[in-house]
Amino acid sequence: MALPNRQQPRGMDLHGRRVGVFGMARSGLAAAAFLKRKGAQVVVFDQKPAEALAKELAELGELGVGALAGVQEYDELGALETLIVSPGVPVDHPFLARARGGCVEIISEIELAWRFCPAPMVAVAGTNGKGSTTTILGEMLRAGGLSVTVAGNIGTPLISVVEGDWDVVVAELSSFQLETIADFHPWAAILLNITPDHLDRHGTFEGYVAAKARLFKNMREGDVAVVNVDNEAARQVAQSLPFEALRVAAACKEPLAACVEGDELLVQLPSEQNPVTVCRRSDLSVRGEHYLTNALCAAVVARSAGCTADAIRTGVRSWRPVDHQLTEVAVINGVRYVDDSKATNPASAVADLNTVEGPVIVIAGGLTKGLRMRDFAEALARRARAAFLIGEGAGEIATDIAGRIPATLSGTLEEAVRAAHAVAEPGDTVILAPACASFDQFRGQAQRGERFAEAVRALGSGNQA
Repeated sequence: MALPNRQQPRGMDLHGRRVGVFGMARSGLAAAAFLKRKGAQVVVFDQKPAEALAKELAELGELGVGALAGVQEYDELGALETLIVSPGVPVDHPFLARARGGCVEIISEIELAWRFCPAPMVAVAGTNGKGSTTTILGEMLRAGGLSVTVAGNIGTPLISVVEGDWDVVVAELSSFQLETIADFHPWAAILLNITPDHLDRHGTFEGYVAAKARLFKNMREGDVAVVNVDNEAARQVAQSLPFEALRVAAACKEPLAACVEGDELLVQLPSEQNPVTVCRRSDLSVRGEHYLTNALCAAVVARSAGCTADAIRTGVRSWRPVDHQLTEVAVINGVRYVDDSKATNPASAVADLNTVEGPVIVIAGGLTKGLRMRDFAEALARRARAAFLIGEGAGEIATDIAGRIPATLSGTLEEAVRAAHAVAEPGDTVILAPACASFDQFRGQAQRGERFAEAVRALGSGNQA
């Protein structure tokens, strides 16, 4: 197999077209800038009041884009031909119902980006590990001599990079972004896993699975569809596809495109007679079976793009986790402090806790998103020496721990850091592994991680006020 060449993208006629952009977050602003360059008549709107959007409104003003804050009635928008929906907008929002009734085309920023992307695209989805897989795949492809950009849910809006001179674009996609695709058709796609998350948005686990499965909506035989079949929900998605997916699993117990045998990570594409060793466990900078799975899935795509085993091994060795993912902040008096703020659901927090050696003290809690915390609490009871709990989910986690380890309701993150520091002993690891979203107390998981790091550095400086 080989990476397809760049080709003329499908595009769409935007000149003079009246396009609404619902949401003034990062992807909405990027979409507005792109649409303006293409000659569309753009109106960006948000239901938040103007005082909460001062920075965004100023940026749109500099772009010369129409903007409306505090919109409460759909009729305020006037006639629209196309509506670009930000990921934070639920698909059952009344404004979208009105737009559908008026035959307005409703698409995501991801769909818009794909329509204008001349480079083959790789889409990476899953409840956990998609950021790691996206970045490790980027490293493999670069080591193979390809010009690559990574974007999407990982941080940089996809629409802001698609017209670059890339050989391949790697996009991390969330279930929210996949809900409003239409014709989005990547050359390759990876589904890592599906575990309960965002049930406050999707309603049921089945609804969440259906959103993730849209990743393969427009793919067909000959495309590269990679699925981690160790995860039961992902395996079921693979079985429902009208074409054969390339299956990946940790153990080599069945015919697979990739697996681990002893110390070796093996890949065997359908066109290859024998498996190829692409790297070893020790080549990864972090421990954990889930990171091995991420590397396996990425390696299948890299091999499909024509990368050699040596290039894949080089990419694996050069890769490092993104910020706020098992990031060591400091070692103070023999106690290690680790920021894992990206662990925003129970499954990811448990998986990362299992990579930490020695005694652990855990800081956890936040917005539960409608998820049950019982399994996470069980893991804390087995693995942690103590837990300090913050945010909306603190009480539920403490109840589920049921006194099996000391569990303290700390209120704020700073208070939790100080309390953990007071009981920590040399050899301990104090880890922020929230298992929850951050929006009850922070702007996002990045700010939560930054605040944790600031609180830890204050311990080292002696400034604990």
